[in-house]
Amino acid sequence: MPLQIEALEQEKERLLQTLNSPAFYAGSNADEIKQASDRLKALEEELDGAYGRWDELESLASKYSGEPG
Repeated sequence: MPLQIEALEQEKERLLQTLNSPAFYAGSNADEIKQASDRLKALEEELDGAYGRWDELESLASKYSGEPG
């Protein structure tokens, strides 16, 4: 799970850098810009889901290990 989250965060960071670059908008067509924006939204949703699952697993681990959650 941590590797998946790290990969998603890295992809999101690269995509944010792209989307924050004026050169991207100057050299891209509307479809490319929309695809990049859609991918960013999907990444954010995937990360939310991964973090939620991580929290669930952490809760289960602490429940069964006897450690406070």
